[in-house]
Amino acid sequence: MELVFTSQMSKVKQLADALSHEISIGEYAPGDPLPSINGLSRQYGVSRDTVFKAFNELKMQGIVDSAPTKGYYVSNAVHRILLLLDTYSPFKYQLHDAITRNLAANYKIDLYFHQRSEELFTKIIRDSVGRYNLYLVMNYQNDVYSEILDLLDPSKVLLLDFGKFEKERFAYVCQGFDQTLYDCMVAGLERFRRYRKIVFVFPEGSEHPISCIPYFKRFCKDHDFPYSIVSEIDPSALAAEKFSLHHVGAVVSVTPCWCYGAETIDMDPLMPKAIWGFNGTERPGAVYLASALAGHNQKGLPAFGIYGRDVQDMGDRTIPEDVREKLLRFGRAAVAVAQMRGKSYLSIGSVSMGIAGSIPDPGFFQEYLGMRNEYVDASEIERRVQLGIYDPEEFRRAMDWTEKYCKKNEGCDYNPAHLVYSREEKDAIWEYVVKMTLIFRDLMIGNPKLAEMGFEEEAMGHNAIAGGFQGQRQWTDYKPDGDFSEAILNTSFDWNGIREAFTFATENDTLNGVSMLLMHLVTNRAQMFADVRTFWSPEAVERVTGRKLEGRAADGIIHLINSGSCCLDATGRQSEDGRPVMKPFWEITPAEAEACLEATTWHPASREYMRGGGYSSCFLTLGDMPVTMCRVNLVKGQGPVLQIAEGWAVNVDREIFEIINRRTDKTWPTTWFAPRLTGQGAFRDVYSVMNNWGANHGAISYGHIGADLITLASMLRIPVCMHNVDPSEIFRPSAWTAFGTEPEGADYRACGNYGPLYK
Repeated sequence: MELVFTSQMSKVKQLADALSHEISIGEYAPGDPLPSINGLSRQYGVSRDTVFKAFNELKMQGIVDSAPTKGYYVSNAVHRILLLLDTYSPFKYQLHDAITRNLAANYKIDLYFHQRSEELFTKIIRDSVGRYNLYLVMNYQNDVYSEILDLLDPSKVLLLDFGKFEKERFAYVCQGFDQTLYDCMVAGLERFRRYRKIVFVFPEGSEHPISCIPYFKRFCKDHDFPYSIVSEIDPSALAAEKFSLHHVGAVVSVTPCWCYGAETIDMDPLMPKAIWGFNGTERPGAVYLASALAGHNQKGLPAFGIYGRDVQDMGDRTIPEDVREKLLRFGRAAVAVAQMRGKSYLSIGSVSMGIAGSIPDPGFFQEYLGMRNEYVDASEIERRVQLGIYDPEEFRRAMDWTEKYCKKNEGCDYNPAHLVYSREEKDAIWEYVVKMTLIFRDLMIGNPKLAEMGFEEEAMGHNAIAGGFQGQRQWTDYKPDGDFSEAILNTSFDWNGIREAFTFATENDTLNGVSMLLMHLVTNRAQMFADVRTFWSPEAVERVTGRKLEGRAADGIIHLINSGSCCLDATGRQSEDGRPVMKPFWEITPAEAEACLEATTWHPASREYMRGGGYSSCFLTLGDMPVTMCRVNLVKGQGPVLQIAEGWAVNVDREIFEIINRRTDKTWPTTWFAPRLTGQGAFRDVYSVMNNWGANHGAISYGHIGADLITLASMLRIPVCMHNVDPSEIFRPSAWTAFGTEPEGADYRACGNYGPLYK
C-alpha cells in the first residue's frame, strides 16, 4: 500500500482512508488479518498511537474488528461509491443526503462536482477508474455522450439525468422534462385557470433542456392560454423570489463602486444585512457604504457596515484580515438567526421546582427568536416505554454501546444501605434511561422508523431545535432521572457514532436552553449546562484545604456543577496540538470520543433526592481551556437581556478538588471557572461576576465567543447587560452609533427603539 501523507488532513484520517480503500478494492477480504500496528508504524514512519487510532476509526465504522489472538481483521467489505454531480443545488444536496442516509456504514461515498466542464469531468472519471465499486454519474452536458465513460465497467455505472442518446449499455435514471412537463401542467390546469397569461422564464445560456419549450407551447395552445417566453424578469423581483425559494437567511452586499443604494437594498425586515464597502480611492466603495447604511437607517432596517482599515489597490482581490473577521462574525450570527426561525422549543413536563427559567415565555420565543413553544406531558415517556414506541433495533444497539462504554464505568453507590438498589434493579434502570434517551430525541426531531411500526403521529416529532425535561420532582419521585439522557443528548456522540450535539436543558430551564442554543449555533460545538454553584475566594480555599490557588485560578474560582447532565465533551479529552479542546463535531475522532467516555463514571443517583434512581455522569473538566459562559434572563418591563463572561476552565490542585468535592455531591461533574477580569463593574473581581450572575444556571461553550454573541444579540434586539469582551471586537449594526456614545447604553436604546425582530 503506497501512502504519502499530506498536511490537508490528519495522518489518522489518511491512514484509515488508505486501509479502507485497500479493503474496497479487494486487497483484504472479510476475515483477512490486517498488518500489525508495529508493522504499519515502521512502514509509514508514524507513531503506534496513530495506527491504533486509524484502526479504531475503522472499527467504529464497522469495517474492521479485533480479537486477542488474531489482532485486527476485516469484518465487513468496504464499498466505495463515486457520486459525480454537475453543480451544487438544494436538489443535489437532497439527492446526496437521501443516498447516504439509506446506505450501510461500510458504504463510502466520494462526492465531486464537475461544474459542467468537459475537461474536469474527463479528469475525474479517468482518475477514478478501478477505484470504486459503483459510479453514479451526471453528464457534463445534456444530450451529449462522453466517450470517457467507456473506460468504466458498465455493470458498475448508474447514469443520472442523461439525455436522449443510446444508453442500453448502462443503467440510468432520467428526469422527464418534456412530456412530463406537459402532464404536470395538465394536472394543475384548474390552478392555471386563475391567471390571464402564463410567462415561461428561460434564461439565455440555461442548462435546463430546451426541448421542454415545445411542450410548454403545446399546453398553452391546447388549453387556450396566452403565453410568452422571456429570458429575464425584473432583477429585484427575481432576487426576492430566488431568496425565498432557496431559503436565504441573510444578505451581504459587496461593492467596490457606486450603485443606487435606496433602490437596490433588500427590504425584508427579518433578513440580517451587512455591507462591505471597498476601501480604495479609485472607486467609491466607501461612499456607497455610507450612503447605503444611511438609507437602511432611514428606513428602519439596521445593517452592519464593514469597512477595512487599510487602503487597497483597485485590482486587489484579497480580503483583509479585519474585514474577514467581521464577515465571519456576521455570517455566524446571521446563520444562527435563520436556523432558529420556524423551529420549536419542546418542553417535556412543566416547571421544575419553581425555577423561573423553567417557565416558558411564548412571547419571548416567538417575538425574539422566531420560534414556537410545544409541550408534552412527562406521562408520554412512560406511555412510549410501555407500548414499545421506540426503535427496538436501535435500543439493542444503544444498550450494547452503553454496556461497553458506560455501564462498565458505573461508579460507587453512595446511597445509605436501605436505599441501595439490587443489581437487577440497577440493570433495569440502565435500560429505562436508554429508552428515555431514544424517546426524548424522537419527541424532538421525529423518527421515520416509528411510522414503519404503525406510529405515524409519533414519527413526526416536534421540529424542535432545542428542548428540556422537567424531571424534578414529580417524575423523579418515582422514575429514573434524566441525567443520563440529558448528558448523552448534549454530547457530540452516542451509539450512532459522532454527530451534532442536541441542545437539551436540565430541569426544563428554557432560558438556559436558549443560552446553550445561541452558543451552539455560532460554534457547532457541544454546550455545557451547569449550576453556577459557589464562588471560592483564594482565602476560602486556603482556609478549607490548606493550599493556595495558582495560575489563572489565583484570584478565585467559580464552581460549575450539576447533576450529571453536562455534555461529555466537557471532560476535555479531545485535543489539538496537545491541548484539551471541545471540537466541532465533524473534527472529533472516534478515539477522542472513547477517551471522553473513559474519563466519565456513572454513579447511581442519590435516592434521598432522586427517589426513582438514575445515573449521573461524573468527571473533572481538564483545563486550561478558553470558555465563555452566558445566560439569557427575562426582566419585567425590560424583556430579555444577555449576560456574557469569558474566561477559562482551569486546573486546580487535585487535593483542593477532593476536599471541596466532598462538601457537595461528589457524583456530579465539576468545572472550575476563572473569568477574565477587567477591574471594573461586574468584572472587578471573581466575586463580582458571581454576585451579578442573574440565574442559578449558566451555559458554557468552548472558546472566547463573546463578540459573536454580542453580534447575534443585536440581530435579535436583545441588549447585553454584562460582558468582558474587548470593545474593539464589538460589532453591531451601524445605527447603534446614533443612540449615544456609550456602547452599552446605546445597545439598550437601540433594542428598545427597534423592538423584537419578529414583533
